[in-house]
Order: sequence, then C-alpha cells, then structure tokens
Amino acid sequence: MEKSIKTDIQNRIVRAQNHMGQEGIDCFIVQDSDNIRYLSGYTGEFAILILFQDSICLISHYRNNQKIKREVVGIDIELVETGQLIQHNDLIAAAKKLILDKKAGNIAVEDHLSYQSVLDLRKTFKPIKVKLSDLIEKLRMIKSEYEIQLLETAQRKAENILDQFLPMLKPGQTEKHYHHQLLRLIYDDVQLEGPSFLPIIASSESSWTIHPYYTDRVLRKGDSVVIDMGVFYQGYCSDMTRTVFLGAPSTRQEAVYNIVLEAQNEAESTIKPGILNHTVDASARKVISQAGYGEYFSHGLGHGIGLNTHEAPFLSYQKKRCLLRQGMTFSIEPGIYIENEFGVRIEDMVIVTETGCRNLTHYTKEIISL
Repeated sequence: MEKSIKTDIQNRIVRAQNHMGQEGIDCFIVQDSDNIRYLSGYTGEFAILILFQDSICLISHYRNNQKIKREVVGIDIELVETGQLIQHNDLIAAAKKLILDKKAGNIAVEDHLSYQSVLDLRKTFKPIKVKLSDLIEKLRMIKSEYEIQLLETAQRKAENILDQFLPMLKPGQTEKHYHHQLLRLIYDDVQLEGPSFLPIIASSESSWTIHPYYTDRVLRKGDSVVIDMGVFYQGYCSDMTRTVFLGAPSTRQEAVYNIVLEAQNEAESTIKPGILNHTVDASARKVISQAGYGEYFSHGLGHGIGLNTHEAPFLSYQKKRCLLRQGMTFSIEPGIYIENEFGVRIEDMVIVTETGCRNLTHYTKEIISL
C-alpha cells in the first residue's frame, strides 16, 4: 500500500472513531464494500469490518489472506476458516465473538441495509441494541486532497478517451457498435480498473429513455448523440456527459443545447458552502422552466461522486435535504429530453470550495459538430 493512501485511510479511521464517540456508538459493523474499501483499502469479497472507538478489525475468508496482505496495513485481521462453503453468517459469528469480548453496549450498522438484514442482526446480537447510522456515508461526502487528486486523474483520463472516441463517431453504425468501441478504449488504458458504469450512447429519440446505454438504432446525419461515460481509477470514479451532433445542429437543437448549458452555468454559480442542495437543483430547473422546457427535465440535477458514481450528497428536490460543505464533490447534469425527437445533457464534476466551487471537468462545452 502506498504511503499516501495509508495515511489517508488512517485519517479516515480516526475521523470515524471520533464521530462514533460523539454519537455514543461503541461498535460499528461495516458491510458495504465501498465503506470497507474506504476504511481499510480492501477491495475483495467475503469481508466485514468491525470498528470500535479504539480499534478496527477486518474479518474475512482465509483464502483472501494474500489479497489482504497486499492491500491492508495497520488493521487487525481475523481470517475465518471453515470446512464448508463460507456463508455470510460465518463472518457475523466471528464478529459477534469479537464484539462480546469488547463488551460493546450498542452497535451501529449502515442505514441502507435491507429490512431483513437489520432484523437478523438484531436477533443475533440481542440484547445489545442495534441501530442504523449513515455516519460513514457522511464522512465520505467530504473528500480529502488525496481523494480529489484521484478524482481529477480519473477525469483527465476520461477526457483523453473521449478525445480518441469522437473521431470514430459517424453515421451508418449502431449505438451498440459505438458503445463497445468506447468500452474498448477504456479497457485499453491498463492504469484504469475499467468503466465506472456502462457508458451511454443515445442518439436522437433514444435519449428519451432513462439510462438507455445503447440500442440497435443506426446513427444518421442530423442526430444529437448523448455520450455519458466515466472511468474507475484507483477506486475513484469519473462521470461526464457531452452531447454532440452529427453535422450542424438544427436551430431547435442548438437552442435547447444553449438552454441546458445556461442551466448548468447558473447552478455552478449558485454553489457555495452552507447553501441547501435543493436550492442548487432549483436554480437550474428555473432556467429550463422559464425557457418553456420544464416538463422535459425529469431527473435530479446531480449526485455525489467518489468510490461510487452515485453517492451522497444528491442535488435533487426529491432527496434528503443537506447543506453543502467544502470538499463535497458531485455532478451537475441538467438535461432536456423531448419524446420522439432528441435529448441534450451536459454533465461536469465539481468540488465545493471555500467560496464557491471548482469544476474538475475541463472538456469543452462548445457545440461539437462531427
């Protein structure tokens, strides 16, 4: 493990333990794979992390020992060996012994676990109280300088790939063909872990569908093409959307593009510490509504980006209210989608600074005609 990530993980553990103390949490059972990676560096399967206010232990299958040695430093390790196929309950049983030995008075678990999982845990640890907590997700919302560097590197790599991809885009081939071409370019960069999500190639009327990814529609001259792509670099994601045109855009296509761009610029100018996430969403939605296209903007303005492409905070009036804080990183992606015609979306990643925000996406937002 590199010194920089080791230091960052140790800082995360200390922050988590401090918050546990403030919230009166004796023990936190971490089961989400992104949260485990955040607090330990471990990227494998069959593991849970047990966090106390004064210690931390990773519990996993004994066959993961080599991977754990490569990825995890400075954390207690307990390997479970069983003569049968390992079950998740084997990890929970090992955790129970550890928790009882520490005489923990209460336990917290992630608040996005299924209802049945929570019931099972409460039954297993009874009479110890088991409560739900989003403590780790809240910590993940604030990115360290190290995390920001990884996000920026991921985004630069994505932009380099898009530069290679756009000259390939021509009428006569299907969305599916170009989807696979874009994936090939992503996998050609061996420094990447792969795409952060399946890329979207949605031309003209295809863009009406939510997350269409691709169809067998053949691209034609005059099409708008929504390209939504991201890469996965050392655990961190990028996410970017550009809408390009095959040939010169029509008057209406150009007008809609400029409305979406104005909405994005307005939202970015609204961002600063202390402002409500709903307010940023409303600022972009107002621009689109005043232009007469309010009914065609049918999703939230943005979402947090980090170890996952969709994590807290969410910039949507339908999501949980929260005040923006310095270090939060999220997408700004207004869009207009007109059924049976075409769609336009422009998406950048931004980070909240001391006085506003900084755009991590450097790719041009001038109209691109191919």
